[in-house]
Amino acid sequence: MSVRSGYKNVSSVPQERPGTSPLVRFGANAVLATALLPYLSPIVVPDMDVQLMALGTSIGILFVLFLFAPRLFSFGRDDLLILSLGLLSLIYVGPNVAFQDLPATLRACGQIVLAFPVYYVVRNLYRYMSPRVFVGVVALYCAALFLQMRLPSVYGATFAHMLSDTRWYAEEGRGPNGLCTEPSMMGDVCILFVVSLYFFHREYWRTHKNSARFVIAASCVMLLVTGSGTGVVLAVVVALAALLSSRLARSAKIAIVAACLIVMVPMGRLLSTSDSRGASLIASVSDNPFSLLAEYSFAYRVLGAYVGLHEIPHAPFGSWDIHNDPDACDSALSGGLAEHLWPDASFRGLLADSCSLPYDNHGVAALIERMGMAGLVVLAALLLYPRGFHGHWVVRVFLLGLALNASMFIPTLWFVLGCCIAVRRTETASSSMPRPIRSALRTTTRQQVAKGSDDDSSSGRAEYGRKEAAFQQGVTGNPSFPSPLPSTRLS
Repeated sequence: MSVRSGYKNVSSVPQERPGTSPLVRFGANAVLATALLPYLSPIVVPDMDVQLMALGTSIGILFVLFLFAPRLFSFGRDDLLILSLGLLSLIYVGPNVAFQDLPATLRACGQIVLAFPVYYVVRNLYRYMSPRVFVGVVALYCAALFLQMRLPSVYGATFAHMLSDTRWYAEEGRGPNGLCTEPSMMGDVCILFVVSLYFFHREYWRTHKNSARFVIAASCVMLLVTGSGTGVVLAVVVALAALLSSRLARSAKIAIVAACLIVMVPMGRLLSTSDSRGASLIASVSDNPFSLLAEYSFAYRVLGAYVGLHEIPHAPFGSWDIHNDPDACDSALSGGLAEHLWPDASFRGLLADSCSLPYDNHGVAALIERMGMAGLVVLAALLLYPRGFHGHWVVRVFLLGLALNASMFIPTLWFVLGCCIAVRRTETASSSMPRPIRSALRTTTRQQVAKGSDDDSSSGRAEYGRKEAAFQQGVTGNPSFPSPLPSTRLS
């Protein structure tokens, strides 16, 4: 393993070179699949939504490949910074709290450190991860939802025992949970699938548009079926960010937003009779946009971050405690801003009751409450990593929503960060090429799009392979550009 200060190494370019060991491809795609299935595990750890399957797989693959193909891995400045942020979070706790309950402290403060192997393997093996495996995972989620709704006995025999819990309460308007423990988490995964098209092997989706259409259509259908109110809110915010960051003309963006606002009112009336939580949320928001704040599931998820931000003026360096502070919650909900956000006193009381028990909080809200300004710095540093490609603001918005809705340990968050950093390394390596090679690659891409190679036929796959081969030949044929790493075929 070598420490590299820059990003001029073309080995980070996402491609599959001839002679790549099947073990390398298997390891990369095993990490990909487990990172996209964070709640599924053959050995279930009770009282934990996010399982340890992705972490165990990443550590195992890292150990094996480091023994047989150590040159696959590098350690750069981004890796050092993320690991440093994780170590800062790990030690940022009062000594009396840490020694009182060491396992709970490790679980609450060590999330970034524990998730680092997932990020590190994804970042280094990104170029060997197959988009076809990604599509297969999406299809697996669809199949699990279908089985849960139509063949619950089959679902129970195949998937339910690999989840720590299944929270499908139809009488409460909640949809099926699929391969997650609850519908809101399923909503996050659906949005992740669509957002991944911005950074996960983007060239593949341009030449296999039917696969991209399947991912988008399947994700939208699953989001509607689960009926997750939180998922619907995050999907709308991410869609708005995608519209604003698109290359459409300003007039077209205004027209689309106006059309959506016009359609929202009659749509809300149609959905007002539905029992689905997501449909009810859309109906209430179409009538009064501020009613979103009065939706308990949404308010409960943003409450922790609000309490943490409220306490920063009083304790700028945080509470140094892993437990939720009921007094801080009561103080935050009794302020003037809270009365404007949640005018109903009984609803504020309900939120205060949810904070009455000093439970261990593991989300980004707890990070802010425990670390204060330092927690905001850690969060901002992680959100700034997606950059250097079109749509990075969409990815940032999604990551913020995911961090508010889940713990910092969830492998999908680190899958996104690992891929985004690998893509940025790719863009940096490509920009370092001589101009004739860059022009030739642009011409190849434009010709592909012009020919409409948007199907999954053998000709489309062959064209995709020829473009990768042309890229490899152009890089290695230029003596002024660093050669890629040697083949990693294992004897």
